[in-house]
Parts: sequence; C-alpha cells; structure tokens
Amino acid sequence: MENTDRLGLSVNASNHLRVKWPEIFSKATYIFVIIAILGISYFPAEIYRWPMIFTDAANMADYLSDFLKPNFGDLKLYVIKMFETITIATWGTFLSIVFGIPFALLSSNNIAPKWIVQPIRRLMDATRAINELVFAILFVAAVGLGPFAGIVGAGGIGFTFYESFRAFKYSEAAAIIIVVVVTVSITDMISCQLRKRLI
Repeated sequence: MENTDRLGLSVNASNHLRVKWPEIFSKATYIFVIIAILGISYFPAEIYRWPMIFTDAANMADYLSDFLKPNFGDLKLYVIKMFETITIATWGTFLSIVFGIPFALLSSNNIAPKWIVQPIRRLMDATRAINELVFAILFVAAVGLGPFAGIVGAGGIGFTFYESFRAFKYSEAAAIIIVVVVTVSITDMISCQLRKRLI
C-alpha cells in the first residue's frame, strides 16, 4: 500500500517529479549533434546564399511571369511524351517487381545463406549509391536516346521538360507541368477505383 503525505499525494509521485538528468543529457546530446551536422553542412550546401532569393527579386519576377503563362502550342507532343512516360513507368514497375522479389529473398538472412546475402546487399547498396545520371549515360551510349533508356530519365516527358527548362522556355515548361499534374491526377483516380474493386 502506497504511503501518502498530508496533502494526500503518493510518495511515488514525488519520484516522477524528480529531474531525470541522464534522459535530459541524452536528448541534449542528440540536439547538439543535429545542430553540429547542420552547421558543418551550412557552407557546402551554400545555404548562405538564401538572401539572393530577395536581392534577385527582379529575375524571380521575370521567371514567374513567364512560368504563369503556359504555352500549349506543342500540346500534341506533350501528350505523346506523357503517354511514352506512362509506358516507361509501367514497364519499369513490372521489371522492378520481377527483379526486386528474387533480390529481396536473396538478401534476407532467414532465407539465404550469409555468403549470398552479403554480396547481394552490397550489390544493391552500389546500385543505390550510383547516381541515376551514370546509368542514363550508360543506357544512352548503348541504345541511344528514347523510351528504352527512359527507367533512368533519358526519355519521356521528363526529358522534354528538361530541354525546355534548359532553353529558358518557361512557358512551355509550365504547360508540361500542367500536363503531368493532370495525368497523375487522372491516374490516381483510376487506381483508386481499381483498388476499391480489387481489394
């Protein structure tokens, strides 16, 4: 039975009111580490350039004025490229399942032996570590620009957007973004209905 003082408070309650210095120190250490990491990465990430957002307001205004006037003159091309992107994404998803399932099983400790698990995991680490641009260069060198080299961004609507943006054709880039947003929204609604019917 718990002892109580004159105010009727449990003696155990006073234990909860004590300052837990080890816990506070642990949390303070985490906060300090986060602040240190942010401080170390401040200059390499060029965060110090943030005032340019306001000092170069005129350039930003010109950029936005062009971007807010989408040019649908090449809408047919954008739709074709969008369809191309959908086909690329469809095959990319299918191939990721085909290759992903066996690799997932081979990298599982409770299924495959360690002498298989470790090399497979290192292989997957390498594929994640290598930038997509490297794979894009390899694929383009092998098969050229086009849909087949598109799982790595070398085809489809993304490449068209990149070319427009690089050429400072912001009106065309805005139109491409609208086409992408509309397509993604329609695709999401269709997939939602499919999930309701199949699940």
